[in-house]
Parts: sequence; C-alpha cells; structure tokens
Amino acid sequence: MATPANPTVSSSSGGAFSSASSITTTGTSDDTTSGGLFAGGASTSVETEIADSLQDVKDLVTQAQTAATTATSEAADAEASSVSANSSKNAASTSADLASSKATEASNAATQATTASTQASGYVSSTAANASTASTGASNASASATLAAGYAANASTSETNAGISRDLASGYATAASSSAGQASTSATNASNSATASANSATAASTSASNASTSASNASSSATAAQTAQAAAESARDDTLDLGDNLTVSTTTLSAGSSATVSYNDSTYAISFGIPRGDIGATGATGATGPQGIQGIQGDTGPQGPQGDTGATGPQGIQGVKGDTGDTGPQGIQGIQGDTGPQGIQGIQGIQGDTGPQGPQGDTGPQGIQGIQGDTGPAGADGADGAGVITGGTAGQVLAKINSTDYNTQWINVDPEGTALALSIALG
Repeated sequence: MATPANPTVSSSSGGAFSSASSITTTGTSDDTTSGGLFAGGASTSVETEIADSLQDVKDLVTQAQTAATTATSEAADAEASSVSANSSKNAASTSADLASSKATEASNAATQATTASTQASGYVSSTAANASTASTGASNASASATLAAGYAANASTSETNAGISRDLASGYATAASSSAGQASTSATNASNSATASANSATAASTSASNASTSASNASSSATAAQTAQAAAESARDDTLDLGDNLTVSTTTLSAGSSATVSYNDSTYAISFGIPRGDIGATGATGATGPQGIQGIQGDTGPQGPQGDTGATGPQGIQGVKGDTGDTGPQGIQGIQGDTGPQGIQGIQGIQGDTGPQGPQGDTGPQGIQGIQGDTGPAGADGADGAGVITGGTAGQVLAKINSTDYNTQWINVDPEGTALALSIALG
C-alpha cells in the first residue's frame, strides 16, 4: 500500500504556520476584535486550511484502519492456508503410510504365492511317488497272479493223479483259475488306475487301494490253490491203493525244458517236473465262473516288527468327506440347567373314599362389619290393588260381607255403639 503524502496547508503568506506573525497568542479563539486566532481577513483562510488538514488526518486514520482490517483478514487467510497446508501434509503422510502398508501386503502375498508354488511342486512329486507305488503294487499283483496260475497248474496235475477226487480238485482248480483271472483283471485295472493317478492324487490313492486288494485276492488265490493241492493229495492217498507211503511232488523247471515224471517203487514217491511256460498275452475276460466253495481259514501270521517313522511328507490335497464316525463315549455330567417351564396339568385322579366326620370346630370370631352396599335400582310399579269400593255416605263404614277377599259393603254404624266399642277395645 502506497504511503500518502503529508498534508500541506497553503496561504497567501507562505503557509499556515510559515511565519510567527500569522498567529497571535492573545485573546480567545472566537475573539475577532482583540487579535484573536481568527481575527482579521487572514484567519478565515487559516481556518479553512486547518479544517482541510484535519479532514486529511481523518482520511489517513480511516485509510490506516482499513489497511489494518485488510492486514488482519490477510493474516487470517494466511493462518487458514497454513492449517490447510498442514492438513494436506498429514493426508500425504497418511497416504504414504497406506501405500507402504499395501506394498508390504503385496510383498507378503508374493511370498505366500511362492510358498504355494513350492507346496504345489511337492504335491506333484507326492502324486508321482504315489503313482510309482501304485504301479509297483500292480506289478506285484501280476506276479502274484502268475504264481497263482502255477499253483493252479500244479493242482490240475495233482487232480489227474488223484483220480476219484477229480471233481473236487477240478472245483478247486476252477476257483483258483477264476481267482487268477480276477487278479489279472484287477492288476490291469490297477495299472490303468496308476496311469490316471499321474494327474490326480485321489485316483492314485484309489488305484493303490485296488492294487492292494488285488494282491490280497492273489494271495487268497494262492492259498486256495495250495489248499486244493493238499486236498487233492489227501484224496489221492485215500483212493489209490499204492501203499501208505505214496507221495507226489512237483518241481518247477526252467522255461523251455521238457516235462519229467519219475516213480520210486521203494518209497512210493512220484515226482513231476513241470517247465515254466512263457507269459502269454492277456486274454479276453471270461465269463464269471461259479462261486467256489469256502476255503479253510488260515492261521493268523505273527505280528511284524514296528517300522521306523518315516519323514513327514508334504501336505496332501483335501480328501473327500469321510463317513460319519461312531458315536463317542458318554460325556461327563453337565452343570445343573435352569428350571424348565411348568408342565401341563395332569389328568384328574379317581375320587377317593369319603373320610370320617371330623370333630365340631370352635366358633370363629365375629367378622368385621361389611361395607354398605350400593342402593339397588327402584322396582317396577306394582299392579293397582283392589282398593276401596266406591259409594258410601258420611258416617258409614266399610265391612266385609263374607270371607271372600275384597267382598265388602258400606254399612251404617250407631255412633254410640261405635264409641262404646272403641272404649272397650282401648281399655
């Protein structure tokens, strides 16, 4: 804001206060006759100049006040701008903190993704291992099937030598052959399942279970074949009259060898040498044979030693929901619950016998006076009564004629007799 120029007061004598002679110190301000302040012609000009100077001073004061008000407003605006700047600074700081937090979360998410990728790689490795295990199980099942087929062949040879027990041994052999075929089919299914388990851990687990079942079936078939052979040999001993010490044994020869048979007449021992045949191609699945007879229950094998605990494998994928488990044992007694609501009213019991009459009780005290009851409503008007019959004259009285109600008449009465009657009545 520009600084206003200092006010000046001009006069014809060189300014309002340029000469000491222009102002006298005698007299009053309104004295015009003794040389007062405004005496003479020059005083009017000085007064005007002073008034103008005072007005300029007032204007300067007004301008100063206006400038002060403007400065105060600008200071308030500056303070508001400072507050807004601080708010913006705080908001920027908060945004920076939020951005830092989001960056940390993104870093954590990346770490979690890396961990998940590592776990997925472990799942793939575990799946491949499961598939390999299933394939091994399938191979074992196939070998068991081959062994069962060998037992079946031995049983068939023993059946030929048994003679009379042919039908029974044939049934056992047929059952063994059927079991071998089922084991071979199960092995094929297990192999297929093992291939599918490369893409699915669940399918691999199922294939492994099927392979284990096939191996168990093959083992059962081998046991049945051995049982059939024992039964055939027992039947042979019971039916052939070749001595009490007749024995039959078989030996598996290498593939390509010629079959052999020998008999020792001194020990009654017959020995068969049966070459191992080549593994033929898998034939078509035959029709389901008849149900074989139940084999005898084998002895339970001894408990194997406890194996070492293996290393913890990677986390498996979520399995399917299992069946509901058995009901757990009875829990401990709970704390006393709140009292339940009132039960419904029971049915009315039968009427009991009347008890004996009790003794007379004492008379109770007089009860307190009851409060006055409200006045009852007015009754309806009754029917008009028979009243007094009309007629009669002065001095007559109404007298009954007979006992019939209201059967009356007016009669004359002697006054003296009436007075006497009243006197007697009144005593």
